[in-house]
Amino acid sequence: MRLAALVFLLACSGSDDGGGPGSGATCGGFGGLQCADDEFCDYPTDSCGAADETGTCKARPTVCNALPQPTCACDGMVYDNVCDANRAGVDVRAQGGCK
Repeated sequence: MRLAALVFLLACSGSDDGGGPGSGATCGGFGGLQCADDEFCDYPTDSCGAADETGTCKARPTVCNALPQPTCACDGMVYDNVCDANRAGVDVRAQGGCK
């Protein structure tokens, strides 16, 4: 029983670092460049691409931890934490929460 609990904890621990490196392609900006379906656009200032800022395509996380740290994402939705937003394919906002 302990082994099963350990496996469950490891599977649920996940990573909140925004996934792996991904393609590293440029996204956003004036041209609205898109990432692959298994990536999200990571804006360095968490501005969601304001003022035509570009970001970098990073791999979407496949597993996230369950620690609730509500955050507003660039799609205007609130996610349980940054990892959950990135897994859904969106970056987070640095300024303010969602309404």
